Amino acid sequence: MPPSSTSGPTASVRGRGRFGWWWVLGALGLLALAVRLAPWRAAFTPTGITFLVDTDPHYHVMRAQRILSDLGQVPLFDGGMNYPYGTRILWPPLFDYLIAVPAWMLGGTTQDLYRVAAVLSPVLGAVTVVLVAVLAASVLGRRAGLLAGLLVALLPLHATFTVVGRPDQHSAELLLCTWAFAAFAAGLRSDDAGRSPWGPAVSMGAALALSFWNWQGSALYLLVPSVFVAAWWVVGPEPQSRRAARTLARAAVTGAGLLAVSLAVLLPGEIALLSGKGVTGFHVLLLAAVASFAGGLGWLGWLGTRRGQTSLRRRLLEALLAAAVPAALALWVGRAGFATNLAALGAANRWYETISEFWPLFGRGWYPLERNLRHVLATYGLTLFFMPLAGLSLLARWRRERSAQLAFVLAWGLVLLVMTLVRRRIGEYLLVPMVLWVAAALDALPAWLGARPGKLAAILAPAAPFLGALLLLAPVLPTLTVDPPAPDRDGDLREPMALLRGEAPRPGREAVLSVWSAGHFIRFFGGRPVVTSPFGVDGGDEAMRDAARFFLARDERAAEEVLRERHVGYVLLKHPGSEVYVLSGFAPPSGPAPVEVRHDWYGGDRYDIRPAFWDLVPSRLYFLDGGASAATGALGGFRLVYESPPDRPDLRNAEQYKMFETVAGAALVVAGLSPNARVVATVQVVTHQGRRFAWETSAVADGSGEATLRVPYATGRGTHVAAGPVLVTDGERRAVVPVPEEAVVEGRRVPVSLGGVPRE
Repeated sequence: MPPSSTSGPTASVRGRGRFGWWWVLGALGLLALAVRLAPWRAAFTPTGITFLVDTDPHYHVMRAQRILSDLGQVPLFDGGMNYPYGTRILWPPLFDYLIAVPAWMLGGTTQDLYRVAAVLSPVLGAVTVVLVAVLAASVLGRRAGLLAGLLVALLPLHATFTVVGRPDQHSAELLLCTWAFAAFAAGLRSDDAGRSPWGPAVSMGAALALSFWNWQGSALYLLVPSVFVAAWWVVGPEPQSRRAARTLARAAVTGAGLLAVSLAVLLPGEIALLSGKGVTGFHVLLLAAVASFAGGLGWLGWLGTRRGQTSLRRRLLEALLAAAVPAALALWVGRAGFATNLAALGAANRWYETISEFWPLFGRGWYPLERNLRHVLATYGLTLFFMPLAGLSLLARWRRERSAQLAFVLAWGLVLLVMTLVRRRIGEYLLVPMVLWVAAALDALPAWLGARPGKLAAILAPAAPFLGALLLLAPVLPTLTVDPPAPDRDGDLREPMALLRGEAPRPGREAVLSVWSAGHFIRFFGGRPVVTSPFGVDGGDEAMRDAARFFLARDERAAEEVLRERHVGYVLLKHPGSEVYVLSGFAPPSGPAPVEVRHDWYGGDRYDIRPAFWDLVPSRLYFLDGGASAATGALGGFRLVYESPPDRPDLRNAEQYKMFETVAGAALVVAGLSPNARVVATVQVVTHQGRRFAWETSAVADGSGEATLRVPYATGRGTHVAAGPVLVTDGERRAVVPVPEEAVVEGRRVPVSLGGVPRE
């Protein structure tokens, strides 16, 4: 349907023709920008620019900084992850260049980089809103375009991904996806006489090529039009189905060509790779497979027409045959790349299991059902719940108009609705077809009310679409006036990260082993390499497995062996229950599971801590500060150097960070003991939070009457933790021993003579 083919009340939205419509689009863009800039004070703080929501923005900014410092070179490998081995970077570089290039044009300073990064996503979000409005207007009419743009501008489902201070490739994902699908919809128009049939296809191909430069999972953008083309080939009218297949084939050929040429020029070594990480020849292969499918479909259809074979069974066979051959070849040739993408889509391991974006929208997850519902209402408003009724309304309209564009919008929404119910990460992509469905239904209200008897219906008819939109947005409208605090989950890590950055790394002890969620934050603020990171299983071979060896270790020597292999100088912990559960999936089973999960669809899944958990090295560090328990000895190779304030009095349920330095430990050698005599060493420790604890270890004298006590604390005051001298006693005699720093760091012997201090 042409944009001008609107009727009735829709004309009121046109204003004064095309000029008035551009004013409407401009107003939508400004509204979207205002909503996304509302938390300005949370990002632009008196102490500097803060990046919000999670730690992925920190890695994007850090990579953009590398691009500036390396004179535009594309960083494909990160030696600071999976340390000391490094790993390929999961993300393609386009989004990081969108930060780096404008920052370079502004002067190239760190502040320029941070400012550009903070405002980039709101700008991309506003452009997306305008593009959605244009798409909706071209398919459904301008009033529907206004309604669709209004919904995207105000719904948190999109606003949270494009808020100020959140430089993340998510903000470019929906823009490029909408561009690609809008171009495909334009290629389906039945009134394209006099237009170049290649125009929409080239536009779609360019969007697909850029999509793969932005996000490695952009194969999703190929799925929806491919499913539609296959289904439409079977059930759609022949001219329309052929046009759809031709458009997709031309777009995929264009995209494959553009991607191959850009790779050959910019990253010539990558085109020969078939990895799912970054942008490689694997993504060219995907585009080529789609081109082969759509082109093969057209050829088979032409062959069938020549033979007079156009039955439903014949078209179904053509669709299956055209899809089977390129799909089989692509799966066989690009199996390594498919493994990366399908592992994420299928949440194929425990790491994915604990990440909310890979949970079902309403199914089993870590949140109670009531919290899940509140989350959906706060994210989608009532639009998601209205979507089935809107889909029926759109289906009725398609039956009247038989438009291929309407059929595509229906298929687009249906495919992504099913995928979103399975993986809430897809909800970002459901947004556009969802608002198209909803806008179409709201746009039909004036005609429906106009046919009702009574003056009230006639009065309400013109305003009904906008009143309906406000009703659907009601659950989210109160949040639009709130300037929220920075949702920086790891804000209390800035202090220990400053401690790390201020110290020269010890050779062979440069890295930090932490909970995986803090990896990007440590890289950005601490300037230290890490073993695991928010890239999870894609953050380097063996990174999760070696982390599992540490987090599941019961023996101090086994834990320290992992740290030596990984050159770890610091261990950063928060409550280790979640980390132990996740990493248990990357280690061979050995005895009872320390942590299991009780699955509860209604009340939310819960961790079930088992007795074996308390014997693990990380648990003893976190809960006992590395001291001895009734069943285990002290850990002499770790000293506490920082702790954040606990968020609740009960440490066993608190979310508190603790950072330990790995040290050789001073060897306090006590002579003159009776054989098999027990000797105890105690250190009084005070943290900067005012918490006091006694770290204690013990040893038994050998046959010569000598015992060695390994102590990780030097006497004196550190930056955040102070330790007193060591009190050594065999029960009858005692000695107070000051321990020098170099003895702790280098593992030197410190002779101890008991009896010098009388027992009190």
